[in-house]
Amino acid sequence: MSIHPRNGDQERQAHPEGVLRDYVGHYVIAASESGVPVDTGVSANIMVHGSFRVRYAANVDRVCVRVSPASSSAYAEMSMQLTLEQATGLRALLDAGIADALAAHDNRGADTGEAVDRGSAERNEAER
Repeated sequence: MSIHPRNGDQERQAHPEGVLRDYVGHYVIAASESGVPVDTGVSANIMVHGSFRVRYAANVDRVCVRVSPASSSAYAEMSMQLTLEQATGLRALLDAGIADALAAHDNRGADTGEAVDRGSAERNEAER
């Protein structure tokens, strides 16, 4: 199901909720054997810069996600009504993306620290 069959087991171990990667490396909840994302009944394609709200709407038994624009002059707004299963899948995808961001941030900090240490060592050596 994963684009990287060799890493498929590692993907499942790293993300036990069933998060996979598609053929371009994006996280997905379900993918075909060739790595193409499977339709999970959610469709959204919009970019909004602003803030979001999440609430449960008992009258429709859905988790409602609304992203409102930061500026009142913006015309775009996005909203989704997700089943509990879809909302749980979205949370798993967000968790996977957040884990990647934290790992990249930690690696960047480590790389920067090494460069500073190396530069300090070279300066100290030159001063001697």
